[in-house]
Amino acid sequence: MRAIIKGRWLITILWVVLAAVLLITAPNMAQLTKEKGQISVPDGYPSSYANQLLKKMSENGDTEKSIVIVFQEKNIVKERETSLKKAMDILEKDQDLHIEDITSYFEANKDIKKQMLSKDQTTLLVPVTYDSNKIKASDFKERVNEKLKSLN
Repeated sequence: MRAIIKGRWLITILWVVLAAVLLITAPNMAQLTKEKGQISVPDGYPSSYANQLLKKMSENGDTEKSIVIVFQEKNIVKERETSLKKAMDILEKDQDLHIEDITSYFEANKDIKKQMLSKDQTTLLVPVTYDSNKIKASDFKERVNEKLKSLN
């Protein structure tokens, strides 16, 4: 230990020299990438399997996008139960929104309800899946806000 403390400047200089040598002798990574191509994960690993699934889904025309609609207010379920049920009904029946799936708080099981409603009961999350080929995300947001504006 004393040898390290006495030779601290020598050790520091050796580290700096070693770093400089490695920096100078390191291959040009940009050039290597150009010549050899991008490194990819070998087959058989979960990441490569996930990439294959994503490619297959995009080839099959899977255009569903998932979002979450957020409702906020004190004691939201107790205070606004009827208007929330109307909102769920509007979202489920409206053809202009191109909704594929919606998880309603009022039809969900006990475990899912716990995940959808915050502990302080001020925030309710509603997961929604819609067809992104038929409606853009920005248009979807505008239409949902427009449809639910009357329930405020």
